Amino acid sequence: MGFLANLKLRRRLLIAMTPLAIMVMLESVYSSIQNNSTDTSYSDLIDTEVEGLRSVSEARSHTNRFGMFLFELVAETDPAKRPAIDAELDKVRADYQSVIADALIKVPGRAAEIRAASVLFDRVIEDSRTVRSLAMAGNNQLALNTIHGSVSQE
Repeated sequence: MGFLANLKLRRRLLIAMTPLAIMVMLESVYSSIQNNSTDTSYSDLIDTEVEGLRSVSEARSHTNRFGMFLFELVAETDPAKRPAIDAELDKVRADYQSVIADALIKVPGRAAEIRAASVLFDRVIEDSRTVRSLAMAGNNQLALNTIHGSVSQE
């Protein structure tokens, strides 16, 4: 008789635990769906925002290179080396514009901020034309004064 009573208890426990087992299975399905959704959102974030940030960081490095080459052009005493440095300045400008265009494609939601930075760089390019022409003509001291007066502040 004890064995049959034990079976009734097991059946009652099984019936009582069935809703809990169903809840565990439903929670695992829900958790799996949520994990996939979160993974997709994170992948989209990496593909767009982070790649755009990399492009903007690369553009920032080009602005630093432009400044370095501009100071190098002013400091150069050998007239034969000046055209190569001037050509390097044009190359850095083209690289900057390429990277900014890439950033605008990758992160169209940040286009206003990216364009604002691009406008500032374009202003530096325009202001540096005077410095470049003075340095190419050999007026290094006047070019250096012009850099310190306006261009380096930008």
